Amino acid sequence: MWADMNDPSSTSQYGINRNKFGVFHYLDWSVSKRISLGFFENVMGYFTDDNGQKRPFDFNYINPVIFMQPINNSSDNSDKSLLGFTGKYKISDGVTAYGQFALNEFHAADFFSSNGASDNKYGWQFGFRGTNLFEVKNLNFLIETNNAKPYTYSARSAIENYSDNGEPLAHPWGANFRELVGLLNYSYKRFDFSGEADFGRYGLDVNGLNYGKDIFQLYTYAASSYPNGGTTYGNFTGQGLSTNLVYFEGKVAFLLNPKYNLRIELGAIYRTENNSQFNDKITWLTIGLRSSFRDLYTDLASYKAH
Repeated sequence: MWADMNDPSSTSQYGINRNKFGVFHYLDWSVSKRISLGFFENVMGYFTDDNGQKRPFDFNYINPVIFMQPINNSSDNSDKSLLGFTGKYKISDGVTAYGQFALNEFHAADFFSSNGASDNKYGWQFGFRGTNLFEVKNLNFLIETNNAKPYTYSARSAIENYSDNGEPLAHPWGANFRELVGLLNYSYKRFDFSGEADFGRYGLDVNGLNYGKDIFQLYTYAASSYPNGGTTYGNFTGQGLSTNLVYFEGKVAFLLNPKYNLRIELGAIYRTENNSQFNDKITWLTIGLRSSFRDLYTDLASYKAH
């Protein structure tokens, strides 16, 4: 997939409004009936640099074959690269384990150490999802953990971070976080019950330093305990103003018209976010009317219609 993307936050010091481009490759391999693997590759680039200079388009990015443009950390290629791996294993007919790993930058000398090197930036996800929990029909569940090291989706130039239209593409929290999510859903006749619990810990910026959560800041200005050349050390997940988030949501819906999926919903949300500087608590009660209009077509159905 090739995309022309808007990034209003990337306006340069000369007031130039710039777009960026994204190249995305994904390859899925069904190894067996139980195992599937996926491989992901992305490059973020720009047409105009921070000084307003146009750059020629690199026609290598037109190549549709994955891994032809691997992660490139050399100084002569400033484009932002991201490499990912996904996996899924069907444990039983009702339970599946899945995971993802995203690698932004790799430095072998520091990758397996515990020195908090800023040049090893990665995120990962692991979870389980399934149906008929405890042998209860239509009781579905999901539990997963998401983690991203500081600066994972940041870049050396404001326009090349992993975002579109000023919004992160990977996770709404950006980076520098740990998260545990649980979802539960149960359907009975026309009633649908759902619940969500979300527990997170992340580090906010404090004292004017970039601790790695805000992907719109340059990772070249990373907060660190000590530098060594172009690499900074002592950067760990959750650094900065350590903040805890707790989120609960419950919802009950009644299906009014199955043809249009027209339903009335009643929900409640409780959210807290606290650290050493503030303690925010929010409660919402919601009621709504929801419908979806869609027609699904296949090639065969289209052929018969004509």
